[in-house]
Amino acid sequence: ADEKMVLETFDHMLRARFCLCPLGVTPGSRRLFESVSFNCVPTLISDSLRVPYEEWLDYSQMAVRIPEKCAQMTPQLLTEHYMERFEDYRAAVEAVRPLFLYRPMGPSLDHSAVRDAYRKEDEARLRESRPRELSAID
Repeated sequence: ADEKMVLETFDHMLRARFCLCPLGVTPGSRRLFESVSFNCVPTLISDSLRVPYEEWLDYSQMAVRIPEKCAQMTPQLLTEHYMERFEDYRAAVEAVRPLFLYRPMGPSLDHSAVRDAYRKEDEARLRESRPRELSAID
């Protein structure tokens, strides 16, 4: 039953124009990766969702952000404010899609530098956020 539900969800995402990406239990969301993988415009419903590659990608071109307090109005907002730019959003998603695809054999050569830079920046942020006594141990 679980596999059937997953396949149905993926089928819906393949047919959808906008895919909801609510904040999960982690700072990021796998829904963002799934949306982009299925060439669906991510609709980020969160005030604090951390998105990958935010230093290099202009998410305003490829994703819709809906504040949490407006979550119940999402269908109306998408229809009234974002549908007219759907093709632009979809083209932007298509352009960055390779960055979001999982490759069991490792990252493609085209994007490995971007991924390395993103990982190094995350490591630097982590070091900066550690308490000073832990930093001295490193």
